[in-house]
Amino acid sequence: MRRKFNMTKLCERLFLASVFFFLYLPIFFMIVFSFNESKTVGNWTGFSLKWYEKLLSNTNIQQAFFFTIGFATCAILFSLIFGTI
Repeated sequence: MRRKFNMTKLCERLFLASVFFFLYLPIFFMIVFSFNESKTVGNWTGFSLKWYEKLLSNTNIQQAFFFTIGFATCAILFSLIFGTI
């Protein structure tokens, strides 16, 4: 039995693929260029973890991170308790 070619199904799949492509492409570039040694995005000077070292050594960012984790944990616990009631 031959399957019939469905142009609508093809267009839907192409549209969905293009949406995902344009949504995830900027995220991919941000990940790649986050390892750039240079301060500017357009100038690739080499692979480096310098910006992640600065990020992890900043106490304000560490405090914000732990606050966010604590707040998210409380939100999960409250939603778990009230959701089961």
